[in-house]
Amino acid sequence: DQERMIKVVAAAVNKEVSVRVAANAFGVEKSSVHRHVKKHIPMNAKPGPDPVLTEGEAQGIIDDVKARTKRGQCFTSVELGKFVR
Repeated sequence: DQERMIKVVAAAVNKEVSVRVAANAFGVEKSSVHRHVKKHIPMNAKPGPDPVLTEGEAQGIIDDVKARTKRGQCFTSVELGKFVR
């Protein structure tokens, strides 16, 4: 959970305890704590690969789909695939 990870990282960053001790105390993987402490990943990072589309690109697609829907049109899967490329 996000709050627990924030507490673990804060304890390690503030040198209250080592990364290993903080991870064990809160039941979190040491490698995860280390990546957050060293700022390799932001605290609000989600697990998994990075999104394929930026937020702006995704919003553009959403806007176009909504506009076509208002006109009673839709995208075929082929059209949408070309649109996303």
